Amino acid sequence: MATDLYNMISRLALKSFNTPKETPFETPSEQTNEENRLPLIIFILGAPGAGKGTHSKRLRRDFQPLTHLSYGDVLRYHASIPASWVSTFPRRGGGVDGNPVLPAADEVRLLRETIESGVPRCQNMRLIDGFPRTKAHMEAWAEAQMPQAVCALYLHCDIEVLVRRVRHRAESSGRPDDADDAKARERVEINVSESEDMLRARREAGIPIVDIDADRDPDTVYSDISRHIEVSTFAICMIDSWGATEEMRFGY
Repeated sequence: MATDLYNMISRLALKSFNTPKETPFETPSEQTNEENRLPLIIFILGAPGAGKGTHSKRLRRDFQPLTHLSYGDVLRYHASIPASWVSTFPRRGGGVDGNPVLPAADEVRLLRETIESGVPRCQNMRLIDGFPRTKAHMEAWAEAQMPQAVCALYLHCDIEVLVRRVRHRAESSGRPDDADDAKARERVEINVSESEDMLRARREAGIPIVDIDADRDPDTVYSDISRHIEVSTFAICMIDSWGATEEMRFGY
């Protein structure tokens, strides 16, 4: 909820004021080195058709520090490279055209490598689209000691609306399964079902979840999303200005 996000910012602000400038995690020289700054993470979640990709593109345009990272796009890109370690995994459906099926730990490894490759280019604020989708993903992320997310935006709407949207985008998505009603419905229902445990676990861990009603006019939905991104950006600016410890960024 939005209240949780505002409470988190207040807590970070208070902790920042009470944190010494020099910590065991950062030396003064490291605090001014862009390459040593830990990335700040925002997740944007939701079933296929919820609008994650559409709204992420607008956010990337309107919030210049933000770098959009779509897990699906990253997976497909690396799967298309014969020499990539990702291409060695079996494909969904047992054929050669489906996406590789990676264990949760390897999915996190793929994201870690992508995030780390962007740090030297000062890509330190990441909007991760479509991950985590399951509780196993969340656990693998924590086990890999990845940065704790500032918040997770969860776009939700009725399953019938989601299926209709997936089929409607089939002509432009380049994904054959989008045009198949049965497969589109199966993907949506599996995603919604798996997300329930993941969202429950995130809330129990105290990670802010911002519920976004995606069954509205796209501009209204985007206005809601951008407002929360502005709040998160403000929190990030506070952290960077006052000096964050690794404990704050990683949530331990």
